[in-house]
Amino acid sequence: MTSIQIKFSLIIGTLNRGEALAYCLQSLKEFEYESFEVIVIDQSQDDKTENLIKNLNWEKIVYKHVGFRGLSKARNEAMRLANGDYICLVDDDAYYPKDYLNTLCDHINETYEKYIYTGRMWDSIKKDYFVRYDKLKNARPLSWREMIRYCPSPCITFPAELVETIGYFDEEFGVGAKYGAGEETDYLLRAAFANYRTVYYENILIEHPHKKLVVNTNVGNEQEKAVNYARGIGAMYRKHFRHSEVYLPALELLLKDIVKTVIGKPLAKYIFNGHLEGFMQYHK
Repeated sequence: MTSIQIKFSLIIGTLNRGEALAYCLQSLKEFEYESFEVIVIDQSQDDKTENLIKNLNWEKIVYKHVGFRGLSKARNEAMRLANGDYICLVDDDAYYPKDYLNTLCDHINETYEKYIYTGRMWDSIKKDYFVRYDKLKNARPLSWREMIRYCPSPCITFPAELVETIGYFDEEFGVGAKYGAGEETDYLLRAAFANYRTVYYENILIEHPHKKLVVNTNVGNEQEKAVNYARGIGAMYRKHFRHSEVYLPALELLLKDIVKTVIGKPLAKYIFNGHLEGFMQYHK
């Protein structure tokens, strides 16, 4: 089978994260693969990110400052500017290995299918993987339940044509939106309804958050973040609850919330309340 040349569009929404973004962009500059562009949508109030991009003086970057807020809005703006065959979701506080695009290109050429690709995420702050990936089968399409549980956005890549099929991210979901999470899961579920399969590869590996991130440990902030994130997940379940494939993951989530709350796990009651809030509040 002849290998095809693939251009990737790496899209980044950022807000007042200059230091974190600088480390992320440095990792992208070290990519061995050459056919890609980096689209940065800057929502910052100051010019620090803009100056960072100017000083970097990298021809692969497409930079745009916008006046609106919201990660999904930023990603949608980036997708409108994208010229690649595949779109890679990149978080401004993630670090990518130099062979990241080579690995993706190899898998695309091996399968020759219009798959959505995902992999593993290493948390450099907690020194552990995001979830138990050993439960997944390598190089196999994920089930609905697995898509919901194992697909964080910083290591998701999808064909650009998917936008023509299912549209853009739902701007009610994601950081800075009404519901503070769940936007990538919502997008994968909508893709699944359109018969796109999401495939997991264990050698697609990124760091998120990366080791240079400064972590805010304020207790009030942590509680607020936990509720906001959980509210987004609860709303995402409600949005797709008409589909029977979502019933089991939703029930598992509820049971885990109850157990964690009973045993007194930190933030458990805030997460439980957030899930319920989002599920009860969401409506089309």
